[in-house]
Amino acid sequence: LAKSFLYGCIGAGVLATALAIFIDKSAAIMIKGLVSTTSSDSLSRLQRTYLAAYLCAMMADWLQGPFVYALYASYGFTREENATLFVAGFGSSAVFGTFVGSLADKYGRRNFAGLYCLLYLLSCLTKHFKAYWMLMIGRITGGIATSLLFSVFDSWLVSEHTARGF
Repeated sequence: LAKSFLYGCIGAGVLATALAIFIDKSAAIMIKGLVSTTSSDSLSRLQRTYLAAYLCAMMADWLQGPFVYALYASYGFTREENATLFVAGFGSSAVFGTFVGSLADKYGRRNFAGLYCLLYLLSCLTKHFKAYWMLMIGRITGGIATSLLFSVFDSWLVSEHTARGF
């Protein structure tokens, strides 16, 4: 894709979002409460805490994602070996994603958000080794972490929201 087309699409998306917020006054009030650090509203504080943690976790996932294939290729792995590593990550996410939510319900969603951080740290650390088996461990822990990322953070927010009576 041409860069001008890409930038045009991003600009149009930002403009459409700003227009939607401008038209919907209730959304504008909600966003003002979210970004205002002087707000003592406990719901706004909960949302800011959640967004800070969640966005950091998502950015960690997004920042490394595009470069992993190139990293493995630079280590000298073939396309097939590279593909196997990716399938292991996606497969572990699919397998562990089926029951990780119920474990988080049992042992604490906030604890499992911390477990996400630990597993993702391990996954990132393994990228510094050229050993295939070490990278495989990293892909598996990364897959489990991805399952946690897309389930535990949201359920933690919902349970806190309910527990605080909002």
